[in-house]
Amino acid sequence: ISEFNTQVTFPYSETASSITVAEFEALGGTATDNCNVFTITYQDISDGLDCPETITRTYTVTDNCGNSETCAQTITLNDNTPPSIACPNNLTIIGCDLSGLLDSTGLNFSSTPTTLNLADTTILGISVSDNCGIYEITYQDDSTGICPIVVTRTFTVTDSCRNTASCPQIINIYFSPPTITCPTDTITDTCLTQAQVDQIYADWIAAV
Repeated sequence: ISEFNTQVTFPYSETASSITVAEFEALGGTATDNCNVFTITYQDISDGLDCPETITRTYTVTDNCGNSETCAQTITLNDNTPPSIACPNNLTIIGCDLSGLLDSTGLNFSSTPTTLNLADTTILGISVSDNCGIYEITYQDDSTGICPIVVTRTFTVTDSCRNTASCPQIINIYFSPPTITCPTDTITDTCLTQAQVDQIYADWIAAV
């Protein structure tokens, strides 16, 4: 109702409220009387539902002799505007498997929709807004590949009328490269045996 009141000329009223003939005509209504003297009131009743909510506004025209006529205007309140969402930046991390996501992003890997606490959106780097109100924010993960493991994390925001908006965050997980340390260099002082000398000489003679 509060949103309705900001968009109409005359606010919601469950009691009879007076308006002038000029104001009624400015709304697109017409009222005539043979004596041309009358008052106009309107009164509202809501069906109490959401998305949409229907308000029936009944106008009553009364002449100076107490004769009256009524007509009803149906006003439908609905939110068809989706919310907006901005995801955290794409990310590259070092890890062996999906278990490293919690430390790096604050969220575990989840292959099913998981609801987030609205208060945590700023910490997680998510920005959401809506013209009426946020109902929930969820995320769902999908992973492909091995080197790297590519995680597509889809965040979805739902407003109070169940309009939705989504955005993806791409997280690349690379394995840490192996490390190696070689043995210390050594120098060995040794002589050739007579057999090795004889073989070298024989090889040389054969090549001449």
